[in-house]
Order: sequence, then structure tokens, then C-alpha cells
Amino acid sequence: MSSSKDHLLQSRLGITPDAGSWCEIGKIPKPPPDVHRNAGNGALRPGFIRPLRLLTLVLASPFLLILGFLLLLASGEEVLKKWLATGEERERLRTEDLDAKRRDTAIVELGLNQTFDGDWNGAAGQFLLRWYGHSSHHKRYV
Repeated sequence: MSSSKDHLLQSRLGITPDAGSWCEIGKIPKPPPDVHRNAGNGALRPGFIRPLRLLTLVLASPFLLILGFLLLLASGEEVLKKWLATGEERERLRTEDLDAKRRDTAIVELGLNQTFDGDWNGAAGQFLLRWYGHSSHHKRYV
């Protein structure tokens, strides 16, 4: 836990306070013409960035630089904690790293790292057609 608020959420709610993260869905193959037509012939490519969004990006870029610097400091703090950890804490960190490696290996073995299975008539295919039909960009906040 990185702060007392995180610890408070963990103790009261029983959950780790991971709210969300940015993700990018990989390239989705073009659906067959009949499936695309039945889904409403929506756009299959990202839309253009509107001028107001571009202005917002320009105005927010200094804050993004500050955020990047703070994230760099946070990662330095994690490294420092690993260096100063006691033997018991190092063992716990080592087991967490092994669990993460096992999880990543299992994800690759099960094929969960693939974007799409290619079934456009299934629930996932129809969801992606609707999702990209309303999307203005290929990155989404999940």
C-alpha cells in the first residue's frame, strides 16, 4: 500500500483501490461485408481529433509533464524501498514477482493477450462493432 487512504480502503472495503487504467485495443480485423452491413455500416477507423480536444491536449500538456515527473519519483521510491527492505520483506517481494511472472505466462498460454477471436457474430464481435461505431479514437479508458 502506498498511502494511508489506500490502507483505509483496503481495511474497510476489502479491495485494492485500483480504479482503472488506460488501455489500447489492438488492430481489429475488418469484418465481412454482410456482418458490417447488418451492424449498421459504422466507421471502422478512428475519427479525427476535434479542434477543442486538440486545444485541451495543448493546455493539459504541462500537467502531463508534471505527472510524468511525479510518476518517475514514485518509481524511484519503489526502488529505494526494495533496497532498504528487510529479509522478510524481500522474500515477500520475490514471491510477488514470481506470482506476477506465473500470471503473465498463464495469460499468454491461454491466449488472453489476443485482441479478438474473429467471431463477428458472437457477443464480442457485436460488442466491438458497437464500441468502434461510437468511438472517436482507438484508445479507451476502462
